[in-house]
Amino acid sequence: MTRPTTALIATAIWGPGLFVGLFMTGMSVMLFDAPGSENVVWTKLLFASVASGPALCIVSVIGSWIAWLVTRSWEPGRGSALRGAMAALPLLSVLFVVIAAVLLQVNCAGSFSCKP
Repeated sequence: MTRPTTALIATAIWGPGLFVGLFMTGMSVMLFDAPGSENVVWTKLLFASVASGPALCIVSVIGSWIAWLVTRSWEPGRGSALRGAMAALPLLSVLFVVIAAVLLQVNCAGSFSCKP
């Protein structure tokens, strides 16, 4: 039987991260303050990336515990990839925020409305 180390770490990190993500999502609606920014795909991608963070935190914490429950009776070492993938799920949001910010910078010179 394995210990729920990965699930505990995921809960300790992404539990409080949920509240940080909710605050960031609330503030990210200001991305659309610039006139015309609601029509720019890179701004929408940045918003969607930030907004997905809290949902991925919830899925990660619950999924980590479910993955541990499913794999706890398996041989040691088996199932660790599943538990690790569930615990790292919110990092996808961080990755897409970086990608969206870079694309916005490259394609629109950092302007949310994509106007020179």
